[in-house]
Amino acid sequence: TQVVFNFFAITPYTVINAIMLDPYISQDPVANAILSSAKILSIILLYSCFASPFYIYRCASERFRHQLVFVLFKIHLQRWRHRNVVTDLVIPQQ
Repeated sequence: TQVVFNFFAITPYTVINAIMLDPYISQDPVANAILSSAKILSIILLYSCFASPFYIYRCASERFRHQLVFVLFKIHLQRWRHRNVVTDLVIPQQ
């Protein structure tokens, strides 16, 4: 499934780059704007093939989900709560 996903994630970027090499299309401002927008969307799709293993592992691994919850909520949240301690206590002198 990873190979199929990578194929569909990389193919649009390759096709759009091949189309943008045509000098006649790059002279038309409307077509150039459409291709630039399509290129940005294809780059986002291209980067998703690098992020997809993380999300697949995150969804599939129970141990990873428990470890993620532990790190985010137990460690970092408690560290943030300790910073809220009032430190400006002034002792009055007589």
